[in-house]
Amino acid sequence: AQSAGPEPAAPALESEAVPADAADEGEIGEVVVTVDRRQKSLQKYSGTAAAFTGDQLGAVGINSVKDLSALVPGLQLGAQEGNTEVYIRGVGNDNNSEHGDSAVATYLDNVYLPRPRGIGMMFFDIERVEVNSGPQGTVRGRNAMGGSINIVAQKPKLAEFAAFAEATLGTYSERRFEGMVNIPIGERLAFRLAGLSSVHDPHWNNGSP
Repeated sequence: AQSAGPEPAAPALESEAVPADAADEGEIGEVVVTVDRRQKSLQKYSGTAAAFTGDQLGAVGINSVKDLSALVPGLQLGAQEGNTEVYIRGVGNDNNSEHGDSAVATYLDNVYLPRPRGIGMMFFDIERVEVNSGPQGTVRGRNAMGGSINIVAQKPKLAEFAAFAEATLGTYSERRFEGMVNIPIGERLAFRLAGLSSVHDPHWNNGSP
């Protein structure tokens, strides 16, 4: 019998530290939403929802609620005599008078807006927008058969002074001005003031007498 010699030792595996930023590259960060009135990660929500930050909306030129239909599948927004009509997956209501109820609930900071026209010019200084598709009667009430839209405004930030101003001039004598200032006062109090003005000439002229 021939005795085998000692087995060669396995080569040591070199451990290489991966920088934290490199490890996170390409990963999707946690998206916190309140579509069902509770803060939770969008990845852990069992329904169908979409969430966009204010920076994401501004980067693609979304300046009003009516433009959201370009981002959210199944969402249609239109205007009729100054009213905003909201449909999600074909479910909605075109009766926006005091005698009708919307079939898609709209909220501003979780405060219900009974008439969707109220969200027409409130779309600025936004933290995020959440669109929940499908019936939401248990959480949002009877006026949410099609779904719900929740607009979350930016909150005052402590220990951080910030400000910005933006002016836009365009065709049809468009003049759009937007500004914001965040002023911290001490460690527990802060004020935030934001404003928007947007006017332009009509896109058509009434040729009748």
